[in-house]
Amino acid sequence: MVLSFLFGIFLKIYDDIIDNKLNLNIYYVDILKYFVITLFSIIFYNDVIFATLWFSMAFSSLLMDKYYTSKLDISKDTNEQKDFTCHNDNVWVYSLKLSGISIVYHIFMNLNKIKDIQLSDYKNITFLVNIIINLIIVISDIYFTPEHASDKKLYARIVVFILLSVFVYYMSSFSDYIYEGNYSIMLMNIGFLIGSISFLTLDKFCVFNNLKNKENNHEVTEENKRKN
Repeated sequence: MVLSFLFGIFLKIYDDIIDNKLNLNIYYVDILKYFVITLFSIIFYNDVIFATLWFSMAFSSLLMDKYYTSKLDISKDTNEQKDFTCHNDNVWVYSLKLSGISIVYHIFMNLNKIKDIQLSDYKNITFLVNIIINLIIVISDIYFTPEHASDKKLYARIVVFILLSVFVYYMSSFSDYIYEGNYSIMLMNIGFLIGSISFLTLDKFCVFNNLKNKENNHEVTEENKRKN
């Protein structure tokens, strides 16, 4: 669960660097990327519940990219970003493929136990409910706030962070009916939201302006001049 929380934080840090095209040393960005890959590789290998939940989330965001975000016009909030797609870096592709491979691996290693699985078991019911909750979070976030950065996105994520924190707090009262992987994915979401809220708050005060792609910023300036 600790690794899942760290995975959420560092994944979002890496994601914001890529989304906002921050001018950082590629060597350090690659270290962060492979650290994130290492974290989710360890988690997927050890927890099929987390791997399944992550696969459903990553696959749904891929479908949203294909059928929704790829068809959107660039908004004023994201002139420098060129697109809204979530899977705009191969780390997402790696995570999707590796989580799928991990699910197959766990199924193969537990073939004898699969026949004893009862869908009516409380843990399996809460697992299915968690899949639905995470899909709602992912799809709603992409649909209502597809931009990489905006005040609307900041406020929305603060609200979701509060709701998830309360949800996880009450989940702890029903630990006998919930797989550990359910907690892990929620802690990953909370870590992701902490990273996102921190970045969006700092970006609101122009902390990262000097790190943003100067070439893209120049294009935005020229475009604004033409409009004026």
